[in-house]
Amino acid sequence: MSQYEFQTQYASPSELIDEGNQRQLSLVSSNSEDLNPSYFTGELKYPFETAKCLRALSNLVGSRFYIPPAMLARILREADPVVTTSQDMLRFEGFSSCCSSYGRLDINKEGFTADKLTPGTTNVDFQASMRAALAKVRANDDMSLKISQKEVHIETSKDSVIERKVKLPLRWIKGFSELQAQQLSAKKHFQLNRAETIRFLRQIPRSKTREFTWISQMGKSTRLSPRAVKGGFKLKGLERLKLLEELAPHCETLTVYADANSSLSCWVLKLGALTYTLVLSAEPWRGFSGEGNLLKDLATGDREEITARVASTFKWQQSIRPEELAHQLGEETEAVSRALALLASRGLVGFDIVNQCFFHRVLPFEKELVEKMHPRLIAAKKLIEKNAVELIAKEKSSGSAIESSVKSGDINHIVTIDDENERCTCPWFAKYQGDRGPCKHVLATYLYLEGK
Repeated sequence: MSQYEFQTQYASPSELIDEGNQRQLSLVSSNSEDLNPSYFTGELKYPFETAKCLRALSNLVGSRFYIPPAMLARILREADPVVTTSQDMLRFEGFSSCCSSYGRLDINKEGFTADKLTPGTTNVDFQASMRAALAKVRANDDMSLKISQKEVHIETSKDSVIERKVKLPLRWIKGFSELQAQQLSAKKHFQLNRAETIRFLRQIPRSKTREFTWISQMGKSTRLSPRAVKGGFKLKGLERLKLLEELAPHCETLTVYADANSSLSCWVLKLGALTYTLVLSAEPWRGFSGEGNLLKDLATGDREEITARVASTFKWQQSIRPEELAHQLGEETEAVSRALALLASRGLVGFDIVNQCFFHRVLPFEKELVEKMHPRLIAAKKLIEKNAVELIAKEKSSGSAIESSVKSGDINHIVTIDDENERCTCPWFAKYQGDRGPCKHVLATYLYLEGK
């Protein structure tokens, strides 16, 4: 008897949609006409500003601010913005090739008119033809946009350009995961008006800066200093801020956020219905894909039940707040926050620093792929398999703390975890002091405790 294998392809999952007081089941067919569903068809109300912002994003994802020695002979220019549509927002986001800089353009509902709008996410390659077309757009031009699962089509008074879907770079997958975790700790530092923004950006050198510069606000002026300044934050690779220079004359304000450890800074330009966000790592060689701030959540937060409950509430919302969601689900805010961090690592949510909330979008990668790209987490799991963790104490006289001994090779490292921080006697911790996430011995201790 002959056997045949058939493969059926669906454009997207079927959904159960809330419509007022009713729920409707939306089934997706395997009809070939549905294999490239349309997400958005409409007009952009501010074509000149939108074109400027899209060119800025294209310039960012085509830039490389740090070149590892092994890549001198094979520099890759990956210009693949991720595009997300929802009922209230169009988002374009991407990383520089070195993954040290992230850009996002948000166009709210005041910035477009939609003939058709269905939630969805895709990623396309912005090539030279697209950048050239965007450069020709003027204030009195018309600009229409079509977004589907497999392409983005921009049509202006002068050009018509279509860009196709491409595979998302692996470094971006890890960068997207880490970026959300780092932004959570960033706080507002200062805000500049248009004239102050232009004046500040004129101070930025075009050549590479190899030392840290401290940035702070003194009255109405912004100060750059080679030494630590109270109330300021540090940044190396100031030349990356030149990515904002062309947008500055069209902005209303520039708002700056940074985290306490200066691991990143966020530069947010407001242009009416448009918001352009530039996020920079503290140093160009420290791409977001190499940070380890998400590792603790990956090691301790694999509680699939609550994670699944949180994910079940996603409906392409642009405002997801842990405390509100925790109240809705009857869970602790900390548990929901950890679940959101895990879902961010799987590409299901991003973080909006201005509104201090998560937003739903679906990136094309899986949980297993993210975890495989974290060598420290893999090493920690191997230590657990070897029974290398021994718990020494759960309390200390100075307060509640956990202390363990972790055997790595022929050496026993002592790990101490308390309410303030985590410490380890290994060389990794001595070098980074926790600034790049926990070491494998701290992670192994968390994994050990999770198994108890």
